Amino acid sequence: MKKSNKFISMILVLIMAISLIPTSVITASAIEFSGACGENLTWNFDDSTGKMIISGTGAMDDYYDGSVMLSRPWDSQINAIKNVVIDNGVTSVGSFAFYGCTNIETVTITDSVTTINLGAFANCSNLTSVTMGNGVTTIEGMAFGGCGSLAEITIPEGVTTIGDMAFASCGKLTSVVIPDGVNAIGNMAFVSCTNLTSVVIPDSVTVIGMHTFADCKKLTDVYYTGTQEQWNDISFGSYNNELFNATIHYNYCPEHSYGEWTTVTEATCTTEGEEKQVCSNCGDTKYQPIPVTEHSYTNGNCTVCGEEDPDYFEFSIKQPSITKIRNKDTIVLHANIVGNAPEGSYVEWTSSNDNFYESADENKLEIIAENNGYTTFTATLYDADGNTLATDSIEMYSKSAFLDKIGGFFRQIFGSTIYYNY
Repeated sequence: MKKSNKFISMILVLIMAISLIPTSVITASAIEFSGACGENLTWNFDDSTGKMIISGTGAMDDYYDGSVMLSRPWDSQINAIKNVVIDNGVTSVGSFAFYGCTNIETVTITDSVTTINLGAFANCSNLTSVTMGNGVTTIEGMAFGGCGSLAEITIPEGVTTIGDMAFASCGKLTSVVIPDGVNAIGNMAFVSCTNLTSVVIPDSVTVIGMHTFADCKKLTDVYYTGTQEQWNDISFGSYNNELFNATIHYNYCPEHSYGEWTTVTEATCTTEGEEKQVCSNCGDTKYQPIPVTEHSYTNGNCTVCGEEDPDYFEFSIKQPSITKIRNKDTIVLHANIVGNAPEGSYVEWTSSNDNFYESADENKLEIIAENNGYTTFTATLYDADGNTLATDSIEMYSKSAFLDKIGGFFRQIFGSTIYYNY
């Protein structure tokens, strides 16, 4: 009986030991490893893709006890991990969880994660891309320190604390935006980010630690969202010369919200005007010119500046002082053009009946009374392509009754016919 109980105890111990060892499932195409990494969390690694997924609910285990780094259940696969996904439901990334995983290339952290603990991804030297969820509020010290291939990182708006050495020696970082809401930037947080050229710092920051931007030799521009007075009130740690040697741009607005354009100066037909647009967040003002307006021509001249209208012309038949003529008398009608008629334009004449004999010569029409009655003469101005530009008409009366015809006959003989030329 005792031997039986002892055997059962040995079996139970063996089962417990096996449960603590990462399991592997061998298939024809891949090896999958999995195990526990928190009270309600599991890890799963696919050897064929290099992808590790942390799933479940709650916080990950920490792998640092305050003095030494602890072993991790995936240590045997450390060189094969390429992509890490912290799934929805996980609330923290454990300290030193992926420290020194030099082949990790991408990390995706979902919105449920609030804390990235100490050294979680430190010395992941091939890490190039981090997608960080909006739930993160704390990035602890050395979280991404030594990630020399990391050229860009999304720091979420909800972050309030950036710990010591959080991004130390991230040599490929060229620009950093610290989100509004961060209160403190830890000691050496960005030390030796040797390609960092610009950083945006919000006016919520009250403390910048020692050596925070030390050895950032290319840092040239600091964009601060507050005033110079607020900048001077920040508690700065020592050895931040690179920060102070950069150009500080005060009252920087990371996201302008411009209103409608409003007129500063009205445009005229000879001078440009100006309009402005103001950002409601910071008061930044943009200006742009208002184009010169068109001339307002009346009767051939601009009513604003007096300039002559280059396309203006007037067209009419010059009004004669007499519109009734006797038989055989002659009158010449003139088409009058004032201004700048288009080049190549010409005049044609028409009449409503044959009460007059007519002969056109350029802009004038010679008519001779022949039959009694009224006749309407119309002058039409055409452009070079035959399109009508303008018309004008005049009504003439031929006094050619029986006695007028007899009189006209004798006037022609004795030379008393009248010739009217207007």
